[in-house]
Amino acid sequence: QKSKVRVLTVGSSPGADYCVTHTSVRNSRVHFQVNARPFIFPGAAGFLAANAAMAIAMAESVGVSLAEMPESWDDLCLPEGRFQEQFLVRDIRIIYDGYNASPASFEAALEAFELMEATGRKFLVFADMLELGDESPQYHERLGRKASRSLLDYALAYGPNAKGSIEVIRQETPFIHAEHFEDAESLALFLKDQIRAGDLLLLKASRAMKMDRVLEILHQKKWEAEPQSRL
Repeated sequence: QKSKVRVLTVGSSPGADYCVTHTSVRNSRVHFQVNARPFIFPGAAGFLAANAAMAIAMAESVGVSLAEMPESWDDLCLPEGRFQEQFLVRDIRIIYDGYNASPASFEAALEAFELMEATGRKFLVFADMLELGDESPQYHERLGRKASRSLLDYALAYGPNAKGSIEVIRQETPFIHAEHFEDAESLALFLKDQIRAGDLLLLKASRAMKMDRVLEILHQKKWEAEPQSRL
């Protein structure tokens, strides 16, 4: 008000100037609406619909009308390690989000992961969120509570702080198979013998925790070929 600038609001509230609704993830594409206008971009990061809506608001504020904007943003490419969808053989999908991890980004990733459909089981594979100072134990306990309320079948972790998250999950949700490991290698060796066709995995940690090592070991596994169907 003091600087006499025009203020635009973006969000899920009905009162927002750019209201984001109907966010879903289907067939490796994020679908959402802004003021009832549908848009689509590739990937599985449903939480990025809010960022996309901010881009739409900025574009329209400099003269590009909502009606002119393309519905499908096929040329969008997310940075490496940011909620990237990968495939192992036998229809096993991995969402690799190992570039960074903060409490806010982890919660957003879990919410997006919940929106994703899987014919098999869902695995949360994670490690410590770093650079949280003295409040790190509380943040990891809160992460455990958030994960325990998610639709997960497995929660597997390594790192000293992530151990607190696993303990909370065990206490609050006995039906989730929650297990802590000493390092990335031991977790990956356990995991590669558990996963099967149709499973969906979310891999998330701060970059220094080397979650890419888990990904590397999974890709090294020699998967048995699926039997050919007979007509």
